[in-house]
Amino acid sequence: MQQREKLQSLLLYTAIILGLLFFLMIALKIWLAPEIAQFSVSTTGKDPFSYLNFVKLGGLGLLSLLSLGGLYFFYWWKKQSILGRHSWYSSLPIVGSLYRQYNCYYLTFNLGLLIESGLEFQQICRLLEQFEEKSLLYHLGHAFSRRLARGENLAQILGYYPFISPELALFFQKGRSKEEIGKDLLAYSKLAYQKLLEKTDQLLAWIQPLLFMVIAIVIICTYLALLLPLYSSLGGLYK
Repeated sequence: MQQREKLQSLLLYTAIILGLLFFLMIALKIWLAPEIAQFSVSTTGKDPFSYLNFVKLGGLGLLSLLSLGGLYFFYWWKKQSILGRHSWYSSLPIVGSLYRQYNCYYLTFNLGLLIESGLEFQQICRLLEQFEEKSLLYHLGHAFSRRLARGENLAQILGYYPFISPELALFFQKGRSKEEIGKDLLAYSKLAYQKLLEKTDQLLAWIQPLLFMVIAIVIICTYLALLLPLYSSLGGLYK
């Protein structure tokens, strides 16, 4: 909730600026652009905004390609398993490391609670298989049960999934008691949570500068779209 409130406060100011900029662009399009076009036609006999037709066609083409790419991605994403999707999430640039850190906290905290309560790992897997079928824990419990039945060791199973922190396997290689492993996992989950907050703050710190950069680019493009035809008309007038 704290991170969400911080994100909302960062986006509020930029959202207001983008809204004002949007209304400014509409006003320029409705009132100023026709005056420039009329002035240019009366002096040079040419429409200064004729090049915008090519820009619109290019924009439509780009939008069509993005739409086709989005449909293909959606089709590919629907075909992936839940564990495959989470593996893909963890491989994304920038947010992938944040997602892996979240899973590190999420899994160590839940496993720590269950192991500290005295459950064997096979019992934990059966418990996880009672969760909602769309949840990550359900699919992890089901996958762990099958791999344990094939004789794979726990450290090898944990290292198979890229969204699971490799440090998690180390807790099960010490030969310690379940209660000690549970306490270690809970202690580690606290550190993972603090690191998750730090990563989130670092990511949030980049949001506002990037949005301001987008706003600056839009403003520059808007002025260029209006001033270049005007300079062209003035050049034709002097000739």
